[in-house]
Amino acid sequence: LTSCLSLRNDRSEVEKISSNANTYVVDLDEKGVGMNGFGSADIFSSIRVIPLENHSESLFGELTSMQIYDGNLVILDAHKSKSLFVFDREGKFLRRIGRTGAGPGEYLKPIDFTIDKMNDEIFVLDAAQFINVYNVRTGLYKRTLSIREPGTVVRYIQMENGTLYSDRYVFEPSHSDPLLQSIDVETGHCKALYLNAAKYNCGWNELYATQYGFFSGRSTSSPVFFQVFMNTIIKMDGGKLFPYVVLKSRDLTTNKDLQDVDLNSLNEYLFSNKKVYNIQAYFENDSIILFSYNRGNSNQSVVINKLTEEIKLGQVSNNLLYKSKARWTLPIDFVAFDESGGYLYVDDIFKPYLRQAIADGVIHPSVSFNDAALAALADDSNSLILHYINR
Repeated sequence: LTSCLSLRNDRSEVEKISSNANTYVVDLDEKGVGMNGFGSADIFSSIRVIPLENHSESLFGELTSMQIYDGNLVILDAHKSKSLFVFDREGKFLRRIGRTGAGPGEYLKPIDFTIDKMNDEIFVLDAAQFINVYNVRTGLYKRTLSIREPGTVVRYIQMENGTLYSDRYVFEPSHSDPLLQSIDVETGHCKALYLNAAKYNCGWNELYATQYGFFSGRSTSSPVFFQVFMNTIIKMDGGKLFPYVVLKSRDLTTNKDLQDVDLNSLNEYLFSNKKVYNIQAYFENDSIILFSYNRGNSNQSVVINKLTEEIKLGQVSNNLLYKSKARWTLPIDFVAFDESGGYLYVDDIFKPYLRQAIADGVIHPSVSFNDAALAALADDSNSLILHYINR
């Protein structure tokens, strides 16, 4: 296999992605397409409250990433406990996968994971640039892949139809660097490079903070990929990549914006010029696509009706959780979703807001918080998941 390092500056080696006749094009500047009261109750039928079990083996500090496999919740805490946990659909703790350490099958600092449903395997990425592979049902260690490559770093991985993808950064970035690569699941070697940064991400190929990473729909058969200055959401389906949603606006961030602005003043520039950037909070089911983006320092949402191709722009209310106006509301930002619906994690920041909403009586009566759920909202406990079930 040719080393990806030798391909880095040869743009002809960056694979072309497939065309797609069914790409959704969203004009963010279009008038008269507001939400008009559209909310979570228009997408979901009910909310199921899942308190996560608390004891010494199951306690974690921060949910970094979550995926759903065979109805179970697989949760990574990359920062505090540095461990991978499995809970069932009711929140009962089942097992940990792997352990911290320097021995075979152990990891130093797990930073991401992905699940190969075809082979019942879970791939756990370590910051030291190796991947441990385990049986996802039993936690049994199987093998380790070294993906270490001089001058590069990987932070997120995603399995799709037998192909393992990752983001890719170089220590001396150029505007033509690829954003994405595929990795051989047996050797750890790079197989192909995709998405030239100059074309797809305004020439930006620096690691940028993001809450849940650059892959979304990770528990579905067709995940998506996007980065902070991309105006295109890339769909991964059947081993192919293609443009799925394309944003249009006079305020899109451009290559020139990033070339002309000092990095230390980048946020100030984006805010003051109301630039469009940072696609986030992506959700999709059979009938709708929902995501948000930043315009300057404000957050806006997009809803695409896949059946009628109607597009709505604005703010989506969380009217399935709240029956009336609350002092603070949980944003509709799912940590994961699958064919059943979206999973919203109530982190330590939003625990007191939800406790206050319950005390104020503004929670919708269809959402039930039993004693276990209320205990999960204590400051020193595992929290809870709100499972929004598709209509």
